[in-house]
Amino acid sequence: LSPYRPWKPGEDDSLKAILAYDYERFTDIVSKNRPRINKQKLINEYGAQVFDPPKAQELGYIDDGDSSYSSALSELVTQAKIDTAYQVVELKVPHPILSDLIEGQSPLFSGKIKHEIQLTPALKSEWMNRPLYLYSPALTTN
Repeated sequence: LSPYRPWKPGEDDSLKAILAYDYERFTDIVSKNRPRINKQKLINEYGAQVFDPPKAQELGYIDDGDSSYSSALSELVTQAKIDTAYQVVELKVPHPILSDLIEGQSPLFSGKIKHEIQLTPALKSEWMNRPLYLYSPALTTN
């Protein structure tokens, strides 16, 4: 499937098969887990669309169209029977070198420069201050 020439007849069959499989799986999962949505209505009336929260609630895609992050998190904790002494951990992907410059966060704009001396070579500096129990190919490049 070359992006530089028109596709030959039948060349897109594999992509169509993948999309058909994914759509069938999507409709099965939604109709099984959302009791107010049956598969025929999902396919013939609603389709795989994006709806605003009130419309999604009206159709049965979601339970609460007026929920916030905090209330959704509280409900998740309650439904999953998680102890209330929990902590949410957000893992952030390391930024590419130029992203700070593009986002206006560079020391060139802020006037703040961080000086750092590495006294122990136990860990590479890019491995410091991050959870190391996760594998990340970006961290293992030489």
